[in-house]
Amino acid sequence: MSTERSKTTYKVIVALTFGLIGFFVNFYPLNVSIPPHKASFVWGLVFPMLIALSWGWKYGLLSATLGLGGQTMWFLWLPNNGWAVFVAVPVYNLWILWHGWCAEKIKKGLLSNIYGADIPYRIFFAIVFSTIFSWSFRFNPSPWAPQMTLTTAPPDFINFIQFKVIFEGYIILLLADILRNFKAVRKILLLEDRVESKSDFIISGAALFGLLFWIVSGIAGFVFSTDNSTLADQIILKVSSEEIFVRVFFIIICLVAGLLISNYFSKYREAEAEIRSQAKKTQTYLDTAGVMLCSLDAEGHVTMINPKGAQILGYEQNEIIGKNWFDNYLPSRLRETVEGVFKQLIAGDGESVEYYENAILTKDNIERIVAFHNTIISNDDGNITGVIFSGDDITEKKQVEQELLEANNIINRSPIVIFLWQNTAGWPVELVSENVHGLFGYSAQEFTEGSISYSNVIHPDDLQRVGKEVSTFSSEMGRTEFKHEPYRIITRDSHVKWVEDITHIRRNAEGTITHYQGIVYDITDQHEADIIIKRSLREKEVLLKEIHHRVKNNLAVISSLLFLQSNYVDDTKYLAMFKQSQSRINSMALVHEQLYRTDNFEQIDVCAYVNSLIHNVQNSHAMEKQVLIQTLVDDVHMDIDSLVPLGLIINEILTNSFKYAFGTMENPEISLEIRKAGHGKVILEVSDNGIGLPDGFDMDKPVGLGLQLVSMLTSQIDGHLEVKSDKGTIFKIAFPEKMDVARHITKDG
Repeated sequence: MSTERSKTTYKVIVALTFGLIGFFVNFYPLNVSIPPHKASFVWGLVFPMLIALSWGWKYGLLSATLGLGGQTMWFLWLPNNGWAVFVAVPVYNLWILWHGWCAEKIKKGLLSNIYGADIPYRIFFAIVFSTIFSWSFRFNPSPWAPQMTLTTAPPDFINFIQFKVIFEGYIILLLADILRNFKAVRKILLLEDRVESKSDFIISGAALFGLLFWIVSGIAGFVFSTDNSTLADQIILKVSSEEIFVRVFFIIICLVAGLLISNYFSKYREAEAEIRSQAKKTQTYLDTAGVMLCSLDAEGHVTMINPKGAQILGYEQNEIIGKNWFDNYLPSRLRETVEGVFKQLIAGDGESVEYYENAILTKDNIERIVAFHNTIISNDDGNITGVIFSGDDITEKKQVEQELLEANNIINRSPIVIFLWQNTAGWPVELVSENVHGLFGYSAQEFTEGSISYSNVIHPDDLQRVGKEVSTFSSEMGRTEFKHEPYRIITRDSHVKWVEDITHIRRNAEGTITHYQGIVYDITDQHEADIIIKRSLREKEVLLKEIHHRVKNNLAVISSLLFLQSNYVDDTKYLAMFKQSQSRINSMALVHEQLYRTDNFEQIDVCAYVNSLIHNVQNSHAMEKQVLIQTLVDDVHMDIDSLVPLGLIINEILTNSFKYAFGTMENPEISLEIRKAGHGKVILEVSDNGIGLPDGFDMDKPVGLGLQLVSMLTSQIDGHLEVKSDKGTIFKIAFPEKMDVARHITKDG
């Protein structure tokens, strides 16, 4: 801001200064007598005109008025002229103002030059002098010039004045234009340097030539003079007005010639500079272009290639220039064909192919795919001299296109259909894979053009549920995807299919759901197979229940037969054996009863089974002794392979306690606990408050059948048995909750 203000201040000072210089110079006008008239040339107007041409009308007006550059004529003409001076002087100031305005238009390219711009003003000046100027003579004489008594302006005088002013005006314009070409003046006026730096020397030379003519003319006058005039008189002191006019006119002609020559060289240099600038720009474009740019002559030799082209080929630019394009930079399989087309094109027999793609061969003998755009080069006679082409390396693009094509083929061959649904009513389809026809019977175009919305193909009985699932999942914070429960669709040919989908939620920057993107796949065969499997499982469950029911009944029959047979046995020893066998059979029958009453054959409730088993053992020994049995069983579930041996173990331990642990003692108690121990292990612990085991008892060498069964069955369930006898007896067995059936099959096999 301060720099601009300083610049304005400088211009004001210079404008006023030039105005003052012009003001004082105008007091020394060049007077030429052309009888019967006398012409006075106020050449000091050059200075305010120079300001106007350089800086515009505002500064020109300032220089001519406040700078007084156009006001000298008041002092020169007012004392000896009448009222006409009030017309004559202002038109000079108006003339400077006019050329300042025209100079601004010339800078903007709206006008061509100052000399053509002067013509409209000369027409205006002729009208003013023919009317107002002539009319002003009627008021003469004036108080300040009583000697001027002319009340009419003679026509020859008006014509003389107009001719003089036109001549004077163009001379002043010419001088101002010449001065503007000098480097020193341009520096003072803050004008840019001319492209032609020798302009001031050319114009100075022309001026010197004019002055030389002046001196030579004076010498000639001295030599051929018939009077006693000296050389100084002929050169400067006593030169006639007519001779001065001739010499000045010649100097002006020299200056005009110098100006024309200077302008010619300036324009030539400007054109040359423009050509260099354009060439530099062109080279910059070539250097920075992101594609190959190359030209070939009529023989196919490379005449130009840019850095990008050289980079694509893998060479330096100077390695390529002059080489034959077809022999060096095309794969051998393409050379003959492409070169043949090129030769036809050069001969004018073929049609120009503006765009084509083919492979090129790099320095490393690697082929790359390039997309070419060709343009024919012709000379002034219209003969084809070569071609220029651009080439874009599209190797990676082609690879990506091929990968996309393969991916699309994979998708189109896949049973999975990709959808992009809009989050609006009916879920319009914005994008869908082409294989949609195989599943839905409708084309991708029918979906994307809105002929059918996705909601139209969902089975009416499932549509409400699907919509509710969409609303529910979409409202959950942070959820980005969801999966529908299987639902049905109706195809174009009215077939019903079962499908599943996995849907991703797409939101905009504000978090609003705009689209759903997902995959849909056919599960009709799977769904029907599931129905068949479930039906088969239900049938097998019924069959298994029937089997377990019959096994339980058969075991009950065996137990009853043993009971009936025991009625024919009198020996208490054998009677006890029958009774133990019945108890063991009942423990196994309980398992089958549990399985008959359950819906899960893999997970039998241990607690319910143990309670039933204890109840049976207590009933079978109720006549012998009343024993309190306390149980604590965790939520444990086992399969039949583990539960049958576990039940037999519990049966043997409880039976053994009833028979041998208590004798005649009061308040006998048995505690049974089954608990989870972590790491998939279960602990069975049975303890009593009886008399304990006899001295020397060794569980590794059990005497009775019952304890032998306990040891054997413990091994069968991969258990570890510990027996303690201090105050009573404790049986502790640790075994896995789930038995490795396969290992046992291998072991048994």
